[in-house]
Amino acid sequence: MKKIVTLLILMASMFSQIISYEIPQVVNILSRDKISLNGKWNYIVDIQESGFYDIRMQPSPYGFFLNAKMKKPDDLVEYDFDKAPEMEIPSDWNTKENQLFFYEGTVWFKKSFNYSPKSGKRVILYFGAVNYVAIVYLNTKLLGKHVGGFTPFNYDVTDLIKDGENFVILKVDNKRKKENVPTEIFDWWNYGGITRDVFLVETEQVFIQNYFLRLDKTNQNQVLFNAELSSKISGKALEVSIPELRVLETFNSDSDGKILTLSQRNKFNPGDELEIVEPFKRPVQFQCNELFDENMQEISSANHAMMTVKIKTDKTFTAGSIVRKRSK
Repeated sequence: MKKIVTLLILMASMFSQIISYEIPQVVNILSRDKISLNGKWNYIVDIQESGFYDIRMQPSPYGFFLNAKMKKPDDLVEYDFDKAPEMEIPSDWNTKENQLFFYEGTVWFKKSFNYSPKSGKRVILYFGAVNYVAIVYLNTKLLGKHVGGFTPFNYDVTDLIKDGENFVILKVDNKRKKENVPTEIFDWWNYGGITRDVFLVETEQVFIQNYFLRLDKTNQNQVLFNAELSSKISGKALEVSIPELRVLETFNSDSDGKILTLSQRNKFNPGDELEIVEPFKRPVQFQCNELFDENMQEISSANHAMMTVKIKTDKTFTAGSIVRKRSK
Protein backbone atom coordinates (compact mmCIF):
# COMPACT_ATOMS: atom_id res chain seq x y z
CA MET A 1 0.00 0.00 0.00
CA LYS A 2 2.85 2.34 0.85
CA LYS A 3 4.41 1.75 -2.58
CA ILE A 4 1.10 2.54 -4.31
CA VAL A 5 0.72 5.83 -2.42
CA THR A 6 4.30 6.77 -3.26
CA LEU A 7 3.70 5.99 -6.93
CA LEU A 8 0.52 8.08 -7.01
CA ILE A 9 2.33 11.03 -5.44
CA LEU A 10 5.14 10.73 -7.98
CA MET A 11 2.66 10.57 -10.89
CA ALA A 12 0.78 13.61 -9.56
CA SER A 13 4.05 15.52 -9.31
CA MET A 14 4.99 14.60 -12.88
CA PHE A 15 1.55 15.57 -14.17
CA SER A 16 1.74 18.97 -12.49
CA GLN A 17 4.92 19.65 -14.42
CA ILE A 18 3.40 19.04 -17.87
CA ILE A 19 0.26 21.12 -17.55
CA SER A 20 0.42 23.89 -20.12
CA TYR A 21 -1.40 27.20 -19.78
CA GLU A 22 -0.59 28.16 -23.35
CA ILE A 23 -3.61 29.24 -25.39
CA PRO A 24 -3.94 29.98 -29.12
CA GLN A 25 -2.38 33.27 -30.11
CA VAL A 26 -4.58 36.23 -29.23
CA VAL A 27 -4.65 38.71 -32.11
CA ASN A 28 -4.52 42.49 -32.01
CA ILE A 29 -2.69 42.57 -28.68
CA LEU A 30 -1.58 46.19 -29.08
CA SER A 31 -5.21 47.40 -29.11
CA ARG A 32 -6.20 45.59 -25.92
CA ASP A 33 -5.94 46.68 -22.28
CA LYS A 34 -2.40 45.78 -21.28
CA ILE A 35 0.41 46.38 -18.84
CA SER A 36 3.96 46.42 -20.15
CA LEU A 37 6.53 44.19 -18.47
CA ASN A 38 9.30 45.65 -20.61
CA GLY A 39 12.23 47.24 -18.86
CA LYS A 40 14.90 45.89 -16.55
CA TRP A 41 14.96 42.11 -15.94
CA ASN A 42 17.50 40.29 -13.78
CA TYR A 43 19.45 37.59 -15.58
CA ILE A 44 21.73 34.65 -14.73
CA VAL A 45 24.00 32.93 -17.25
CA ASP A 46 23.74 29.17 -16.78
CA ILE A 47 26.46 27.57 -18.91
CA GLN A 48 26.08 24.09 -17.43
CA GLU A 49 22.27 24.37 -17.04
CA SER A 50 22.61 23.47 -13.37
CA GLY A 51 19.59 25.68 -12.73
CA PHE A 52 17.43 23.25 -14.69
CA TYR A 53 18.95 19.73 -14.60
CA ASP A 54 20.11 17.54 -11.75
CA ILE A 55 23.31 15.44 -11.86
CA ARG A 56 21.51 12.81 -13.95
CA MET A 57 20.47 15.45 -16.49
CA GLN A 58 16.82 15.19 -15.43
CA PRO A 59 14.72 18.30 -14.76
CA SER A 60 15.37 19.26 -11.15
CA PRO A 61 12.51 20.12 -8.77
CA TYR A 62 14.90 22.63 -7.16
CA GLY A 63 15.63 24.68 -10.28
CA PHE A 64 16.07 28.41 -10.62
CA PHE A 65 12.35 28.77 -11.38
CA LEU A 66 11.70 28.55 -7.63
CA ASN A 67 13.40 31.92 -7.12
CA ALA A 68 14.62 30.51 -3.80
CA LYS A 69 16.31 32.57 -1.08
CA MET A 70 18.95 31.44 1.37
CA LYS A 71 17.43 31.48 4.84
CA LYS A 72 20.31 29.96 6.79
CA PRO A 73 24.03 29.48 6.03
CA ASP A 74 23.77 25.80 5.15
CA ASP A 75 20.95 26.26 2.60
CA LEU A 76 22.12 25.00 -0.78
CA VAL A 77 20.97 28.02 -2.80
CA GLU A 78 23.76 29.17 -5.07
CA TYR A 79 21.93 31.87 -7.00
CA ASP A 80 20.01 35.05 -6.25
CA PHE A 81 18.06 36.82 -8.98
CA ASP A 82 17.69 39.96 -6.89
CA LYS A 83 21.47 40.38 -6.76
CA ALA A 84 22.00 39.38 -10.40
CA PRO A 85 22.76 41.98 -13.10
CA GLU A 86 19.96 43.59 -15.07
CA MET A 87 19.25 43.69 -18.79
CA GLU A 88 16.87 45.94 -20.68
CA ILE A 89 14.05 43.94 -22.29
CA PRO A 90 13.26 43.56 -25.15
CA SER A 91 16.79 42.93 -26.38
CA ASP A 92 19.31 40.20 -27.11
CA TRP A 93 22.15 39.35 -24.76
CA ASN A 94 24.73 39.16 -27.56
CA THR A 95 24.70 42.90 -28.23
CA LYS A 96 23.74 44.02 -24.71
CA GLU A 97 26.69 42.44 -22.93
CA ASN A 98 30.15 42.31 -24.50
CA GLN A 99 31.10 39.11 -22.67
CA LEU A 100 28.00 37.39 -24.11
CA PHE A 101 28.59 38.43 -27.72
CA PHE A 102 29.39 34.87 -28.88
CA TYR A 103 27.50 33.07 -26.12
CA GLU A 104 25.17 30.23 -27.10
CA GLY A 105 23.37 28.48 -24.28
CA THR A 106 21.00 29.12 -21.40
CA VAL A 107 20.27 32.43 -19.73
CA TRP A 108 17.61 32.78 -17.03
CA PHE A 109 15.51 35.96 -16.83
CA LYS A 110 13.34 37.15 -13.96
CA LYS A 111 10.89 40.04 -13.64
CA SER A 112 9.00 40.98 -10.45
CA PHE A 113 5.85 43.11 -10.69
CA ASN A 114 2.83 44.10 -8.66
CA TYR A 115 -0.67 43.40 -9.88
CA SER A 116 -4.24 43.79 -8.60
CA PRO A 117 -6.67 41.36 -10.29
CA LYS A 118 -9.93 42.86 -11.55
CA SER A 119 -13.23 41.10 -11.02
CA GLY A 120 -14.59 39.45 -14.16
CA LYS A 121 -11.35 39.84 -16.11
CA ARG A 122 -9.02 37.24 -17.56
CA VAL A 123 -5.27 37.84 -17.57
CA ILE A 124 -2.99 36.74 -20.40
CA LEU A 125 0.81 36.77 -20.30
CA TYR A 126 2.04 37.63 -23.81
CA PHE A 127 5.51 37.37 -25.35
CA GLY A 128 6.17 38.94 -28.75
CA ALA A 129 9.17 36.66 -29.32
CA VAL A 130 11.86 34.81 -27.38
CA ASN A 131 14.86 33.33 -29.16
CA TYR A 132 15.04 30.38 -29.33
CA VAL A 133 13.58 27.94 -26.79
CA ALA A 134 11.66 29.47 -23.88
CA ILE A 135 10.43 27.67 -20.77
CA VAL A 136 8.18 30.01 -18.82
CA TYR A 137 7.18 30.07 -15.14
CA LEU A 138 4.89 32.35 -13.13
CA ASN A 139 5.20 32.31 -9.35
CA THR A 140 7.12 28.97 -9.56
CA LYS A 141 4.40 27.33 -11.72
CA LEU A 142 5.33 26.01 -15.14
CA LEU A 143 3.29 27.74 -17.84
CA GLY A 144 4.71 25.98 -20.86
CA LYS A 145 7.46 25.71 -23.42
CA HIS A 146 7.73 27.56 -26.72
CA VAL A 147 10.13 26.71 -29.54
CA GLY A 148 10.89 29.26 -32.26
CA GLY A 149 12.35 32.72 -32.08
CA PHE A 150 10.12 34.68 -34.45
CA THR A 151 6.56 33.97 -33.33
CA PRO A 152 4.48 35.38 -30.45
CA PHE A 153 2.93 33.16 -27.79
CA ASN A 154 0.74 33.65 -24.75
CA TYR A 155 -0.56 31.99 -21.59
CA ASP A 156 -3.80 32.32 -19.64
CA VAL A 157 -2.57 33.09 -16.11
CA THR A 158 -5.89 34.16 -14.59
CA ASP A 159 -5.79 31.39 -11.99
CA LEU A 160 -2.11 31.82 -11.14
CA ILE A 161 -1.57 35.55 -10.82
CA LYS A 162 -1.79 36.94 -7.29
CA ASP A 163 -2.90 40.18 -5.71
CA GLY A 164 0.38 41.88 -4.86
CA GLU A 165 3.88 40.86 -5.91
CA ASN A 166 4.34 38.31 -8.68
CA PHE A 167 7.36 37.14 -10.65
CA VAL A 168 7.94 35.70 -14.12
CA ILE A 169 11.00 33.52 -14.80
CA LEU A 170 12.17 32.30 -18.20
CA LYS A 171 14.81 29.81 -19.18
CA VAL A 172 16.00 30.96 -22.63
CA ASP A 173 18.26 28.79 -24.78
CA ASN A 174 19.67 29.79 -28.18
CA LYS A 175 21.87 26.75 -28.84
CA ARG A 176 21.92 25.67 -32.48
CA LYS A 177 20.54 22.27 -33.44
CA LYS A 178 20.43 20.55 -36.79
CA GLU A 179 16.64 20.19 -36.64
CA ASN A 180 16.03 23.87 -35.88
CA VAL A 181 15.83 27.03 -37.97
CA PRO A 182 18.50 28.32 -38.08
CA THR A 183 20.36 25.01 -38.23
CA GLU A 184 23.96 24.32 -37.17
CA ILE A 185 25.45 26.05 -40.22
CA PHE A 186 23.68 29.18 -41.44
CA ASP A 187 24.28 32.73 -42.64
CA TRP A 188 23.02 34.79 -39.68
CA TRP A 189 23.73 34.87 -35.98
CA ASN A 190 21.26 33.17 -33.66
CA TYR A 191 20.84 36.01 -31.17
CA GLY A 192 19.48 34.94 -27.78
CA GLY A 193 17.06 36.70 -25.48
CA ILE A 194 13.57 38.12 -24.97
CA THR A 195 13.63 40.02 -28.22
CA ARG A 196 10.14 41.54 -28.36
CA ASP A 197 7.54 43.05 -26.02
CA VAL A 198 6.18 41.35 -22.92
CA PHE A 199 2.65 42.30 -21.80
CA LEU A 200 0.03 41.40 -19.24
CA VAL A 201 -3.22 41.64 -21.18
CA GLU A 202 -6.64 42.01 -19.57
CA THR A 203 -9.72 40.73 -21.38
CA GLU A 204 -13.35 39.93 -20.68
CA GLN A 205 -14.21 36.38 -19.65
CA VAL A 206 -15.24 35.70 -23.26
CA PHE A 207 -13.33 37.66 -25.88
CA ILE A 208 -12.51 37.64 -29.58
CA GLN A 209 -9.42 35.48 -29.78
CA ASN A 210 -8.92 35.63 -33.53
CA TYR A 211 -10.56 37.29 -36.52
CA PHE A 212 -9.92 37.93 -40.18
CA LEU A 213 -11.55 40.38 -42.58
CA ARG A 214 -10.85 40.56 -46.30
CA LEU A 215 -12.44 41.29 -49.64
CA ASP A 216 -13.93 38.44 -51.62
CA LYS A 217 -11.65 37.89 -54.62
CA THR A 218 -14.58 36.86 -56.81
CA ASN A 219 -17.12 39.52 -55.83
CA GLN A 220 -16.27 43.15 -55.15
CA ASN A 221 -19.57 43.61 -53.34
CA GLN A 222 -18.69 41.11 -50.62
CA VAL A 223 -16.49 41.27 -47.55
CA LEU A 224 -15.57 37.93 -45.97
CA PHE A 225 -15.40 37.81 -42.20
CA ASN A 226 -14.55 35.06 -39.76
CA ALA A 227 -13.89 35.15 -36.03
CA GLU A 228 -13.29 32.82 -33.11
CA LEU A 229 -14.19 33.43 -29.49
CA SER A 230 -12.10 32.31 -26.55
CA SER A 231 -14.86 29.91 -25.48
CA LYS A 232 -17.33 27.69 -27.31
CA ILE A 233 -20.41 29.84 -26.78
CA SER A 234 -23.25 30.16 -29.27
CA GLY A 235 -25.36 33.24 -29.86
CA LYS A 236 -22.69 35.73 -28.82
CA ALA A 237 -23.19 38.90 -30.88
CA LEU A 238 -20.20 40.42 -32.67
CA GLU A 239 -20.48 43.81 -34.33
CA VAL A 240 -18.42 44.58 -37.41
CA SER A 241 -17.94 48.24 -38.27
CA ILE A 242 -16.08 49.64 -41.27
CA PRO A 243 -16.90 53.37 -41.17
CA GLU A 244 -15.17 54.15 -44.47
CA LEU A 245 -17.46 51.67 -46.25
CA ARG A 246 -20.47 52.56 -44.10
CA VAL A 247 -20.66 48.94 -42.99
CA LEU A 248 -22.20 48.16 -39.63
CA GLU A 249 -23.44 44.61 -39.13
CA THR A 250 -23.95 42.14 -36.30
CA PHE A 251 -23.24 38.40 -36.46
CA ASN A 252 -23.86 35.64 -33.92
CA SER A 253 -21.38 32.91 -32.96
CA ASP A 254 -22.18 29.23 -33.53
CA SER A 255 -21.90 26.41 -30.99
CA ASP A 256 -18.11 26.33 -31.46
CA GLY A 257 -17.80 30.03 -30.71
CA LYS A 258 -16.98 30.75 -34.35
CA ILE A 259 -18.30 32.99 -37.09
CA LEU A 260 -17.78 32.38 -40.80
CA THR A 261 -19.90 34.66 -42.92
CA LEU A 262 -19.90 37.45 -45.47
CA SER A 263 -21.24 40.95 -45.63
CA GLN A 264 -22.88 41.78 -48.93
CA ARG A 265 -23.86 45.27 -49.96
CA ASN A 266 -27.64 45.42 -49.88
CA LYS A 267 -29.50 45.50 -53.19
CA PHE A 268 -32.49 47.77 -53.71
CA ASN A 269 -34.89 48.37 -56.59
CA PRO A 270 -35.99 51.61 -58.26
CA GLY A 271 -38.47 53.54 -56.14
CA ASP A 272 -37.58 51.77 -52.87
CA GLU A 273 -37.72 54.04 -49.86
CA LEU A 274 -34.72 53.73 -47.57
CA GLU A 275 -34.05 54.81 -44.03
CA ILE A 276 -30.66 55.63 -42.60
CA VAL A 277 -29.57 53.47 -39.69
CA GLU A 278 -26.54 53.51 -37.40
CA PRO A 279 -24.14 55.19 -37.06
CA PHE A 280 -26.28 58.21 -38.06
CA LYS A 281 -28.99 58.92 -35.48
CA ARG A 282 -30.27 62.30 -36.64
CA PRO A 283 -31.57 63.75 -39.94
CA VAL A 284 -28.74 64.71 -42.26
CA GLN A 285 -28.49 65.73 -45.89
CA PHE A 286 -27.89 62.43 -47.65
CA GLN A 287 -25.53 62.80 -50.63
CA CYS A 288 -25.79 59.24 -51.99
CA ASN A 289 -22.05 58.73 -51.95
CA GLU A 290 -22.63 55.19 -50.74
CA LEU A 291 -25.18 54.18 -53.40
CA PHE A 292 -24.10 52.48 -56.59
CA ASP A 293 -25.74 50.93 -59.61
CA GLU A 294 -25.09 47.38 -60.83
CA ASN A 295 -21.89 48.53 -62.56
CA MET A 296 -20.68 50.16 -59.36
CA GLN A 297 -21.25 53.61 -60.81
CA GLU A 298 -22.12 56.12 -58.11
CA ILE A 299 -25.71 57.40 -57.98
CA SER A 300 -25.58 61.11 -57.37
CA SER A 301 -29.06 62.30 -56.40
CA ALA A 302 -31.65 61.46 -53.77
CA ASN A 303 -34.22 63.19 -51.63
CA HIS A 304 -33.94 63.04 -47.88
CA ALA A 305 -36.70 63.78 -45.42
CA MET A 306 -37.18 62.62 -41.85
CA MET A 307 -34.60 59.84 -42.01
CA THR A 308 -36.11 58.51 -45.25
CA VAL A 309 -34.44 58.46 -48.64
CA LYS A 310 -36.28 57.90 -51.90
CA ILE A 311 -33.96 57.18 -54.78
CA LYS A 312 -34.54 58.85 -58.14
CA THR A 313 -33.12 56.31 -60.52
CA ASP A 314 -34.36 53.71 -62.95
CA LYS A 315 -31.64 51.21 -62.08
CA THR A 316 -31.20 48.57 -59.46
CA PHE A 317 -28.49 49.68 -57.05
CA THR A 318 -26.53 48.57 -54.01
CA ALA A 319 -25.78 50.29 -50.72
CA GLY A 320 -23.77 49.83 -47.60
CA SER A 321 -25.39 48.79 -44.37
CA ILE A 322 -26.04 52.34 -43.14
CA VAL A 323 -29.23 52.25 -45.19
CA ARG A 324 -32.01 49.70 -45.29
CA LYS A 325 -35.35 49.32 -46.98
CA ARG A 326 -38.01 51.24 -45.15
CA SER A 327 -40.70 49.11 -43.49
CA LYS A 328 -44.18 49.77 -44.85
